[in-house]
Amino acid sequence: MANKIKGFLDYKSLLKTHYLDSEKVNIFELLIEDLLADFINPRTENTIGSDWKELKKNVRDKRTRKYKALLREDGSLAKFNSGVQELLNDIEVKANEIIDYFKYNIKIKLHFNNVTIGRKKGFANKTIYLDVDFFDKTDLPEHHNFLNEARLTAISIAIYLGAVLTNIPADYQLLVLDDVFIGLDTSNRLPFLKILNDKFSDHQIFITTYDKSWYELVKSENKPNWEFAELYIKEEHQNGYEIPILHNKTDFIDRAEYYLNDIVDLKASASYIRSEFERLVKNFCDKKKIAVKYNKNQSKVSSEDFWSVSKAQTYTDDNGDTVKYITEELRNNIETQRTLVMNPFIHYNLNRPEFRAELVTTIDLVKQLKTALT
Repeated sequence: MANKIKGFLDYKSLLKTHYLDSEKVNIFELLIEDLLADFINPRTENTIGSDWKELKKNVRDKRTRKYKALLREDGSLAKFNSGVQELLNDIEVKANEIIDYFKYNIKIKLHFNNVTIGRKKGFANKTIYLDVDFFDKTDLPEHHNFLNEARLTAISIAIYLGAVLTNIPADYQLLVLDDVFIGLDTSNRLPFLKILNDKFSDHQIFITTYDKSWYELVKSENKPNWEFAELYIKEEHQNGYEIPILHNKTDFIDRAEYYLNDIVDLKASASYIRSEFERLVKNFCDKKKIAVKYNKNQSKVSSEDFWSVSKAQTYTDDNGDTVKYITEELRNNIETQRTLVMNPFIHYNLNRPEFRAELVTTIDLVKQLKTALT
């Protein structure tokens, strides 16, 4: 159903607006036979796809009554053209609103000059040209050969989402995005999250990606009501099958507790709680725009660099008093557990026994730290 109402968008769909062998980008087939095929024609109350199919059937024989009917001033061809134009007008407005989020100084135009009867058989003028204004250049020729992939991807996303906003049925407010960010770097992906928040807050949204870094970045945004899951493939060697494995315990604290209580793997649990500690202090510094020691080799910027500045940060409370985000007691306890658990537990050391109680305490402290910093 998501695909039927075109709430399903994948990267292959985006490429259809990128690579076209012509000087001008003609997206007639993409729109009429794909994206808008199941949208309602406001002039006929039928779908665009069914109207188009009926027109192609009736134009074959000029001797029939249906052929003559489609030519009338208020006939099926005129209703098709006016209905398509109305939809395109709405899509163009909404697509440009979406493109504005990317700050690319781009505007698009969808030029449709009405389908006409061909000289011989069939229809002529089957064109919907995608024209682009870029800064002060209007109707940029061959924009698909001029603009970079990020801008082309933004245009494609805007057209698809503009169409969804134009005609999606209220009962099916579902949006599925299958790795549509391939052409965008991180700085251009973040505006997309704002688009989803502003324009699709009443939709159920599914986002899939192979990009683990992007996945972790979205998780770090701490968006309420978002759920995260990871899908892996496990090979079943006996029969040669590949079995999908779903991990829905993607929160590091949840995983730490899972490996502590269910699997009883203390090293794995310690590794996850250490990862959560590092995630918390790094995200806190990012959110508060706190300066951290710089090194062009990021592997040499340690969690200690983020922790040392985080534990010193203060804010002014409602009484006008200066208060630290991390209390002195919590700071001291965290530092003790970093020494006793977070670091030694994940290393091979026969002289250092591992105690479950220490790990339980560490997990509880990191939970307190999460509350203090978020």
